[in-house]
Amino acid sequence: MGDQSWDIDGHGWRDHSWGPRYWTNIYYYRLFVANFGDDRGLMMLKRIDREGNTHRRGVLMVDNQYEQIVDMDVFTEWDDKKEPVSVQLGIRTENRKVRINGTILTVAPLRNHREINGETLECRIVEAFTEWTWDDGRPGIGITEYIEFLEDGEPVGYPL
Repeated sequence: MGDQSWDIDGHGWRDHSWGPRYWTNIYYYRLFVANFGDDRGLMMLKRIDREGNTHRRGVLMVDNQYEQIVDMDVFTEWDDKKEPVSVQLGIRTENRKVRINGTILTVAPLRNHREINGETLECRIVEAFTEWTWDDGRPGIGITEYIEFLEDGEPVGYPL
């Protein structure tokens, strides 16, 4: 910044999608991005459409090799404000089955709305800094993102 610079040696994930965002088009989804050191990480997305169809996508990185998931389960523990406090992931690839537990450290609750033909559409976005533990005890850190449409002010994905 300005004439200052910093060297960063770390891990991350970049969203490569571009263009306008219409968050209210999403019925609901659960996104998880985490790293567990130089050779291990994950990116998981569970999306449910308005027809009730579930779409699971993602990869585990194990020993610097990506493994496409074939199945994933998401279990969320909630507080009384309907914000996530912990997450358990059950993930299966062709090579392995793992359970990964997440503890939400801090939450940034956001809202998004737009007008269409005189109707206000609204969704909530929960961005959560998350501490993860792989089932072999290896620690990780990452982001949990929950986006869901609001119907009558209530999140449609809660309590799932």
